[in-house]
Amino acid sequence: INRWNFLVPLTIIILGGDTMSNQAKCKHCKKSIDKESAYKEEYLTSSLAIRYRYYCNEDCYNESIADKLNKELDKAKLKELKRMNIEIFSYIMDRNIEKDLLFRKYYKDIHEMYGEEVINYFLKNEQEHIINRISNVDFVSEPSKIMYLFKMIQGELPQYKKLYAQYKDNQNKKNIYIFDENNE
Repeated sequence: INRWNFLVPLTIIILGGDTMSNQAKCKHCKKSIDKESAYKEEYLTSSLAIRYRYYCNEDCYNESIADKLNKELDKAKLKELKRMNIEIFSYIMDRNIEKDLLFRKYYKDIHEMYGEEVINYFLKNEQEHIINRISNVDFVSEPSKIMYLFKMIQGELPQYKKLYAQYKDNQNKKNIYIFDENNE
């Protein structure tokens, strides 16, 4: 009998944790909630077991779904912007440049610093100016033309980052004004 005494405290600890089993965290706002009163979303795991995601209420669940959709839309928008930017670069260089390794290296560098939206804003506003500047220079090779293009762009993008921030701020103010005007 003495050798089983060590199990008694362990059993009490396990049973003492029973109050926590009725608690869950909201998947959206991360608040601790009671499982019985929570809004539940049922889903299947890869092993086909039924599990639940818990939310504070239906509004919290709807906000979570809306956030997921907005993230997917943002990803799709950025992918489309990148495609458009590469098309503009191809037009500027007068050839398909998408698979060029040097182009991809330089593009990755400016993308990490400025993002697709700023690059697109810059290219749309400066496309003809860039074409004129490049056409006035005789290049020895395509890599030298790509390096010249990106050096020129890197010199002007910091200014366009500020201009784009002002543009977005103005767009947001217009949207707020339109929203307030409609709600009066």
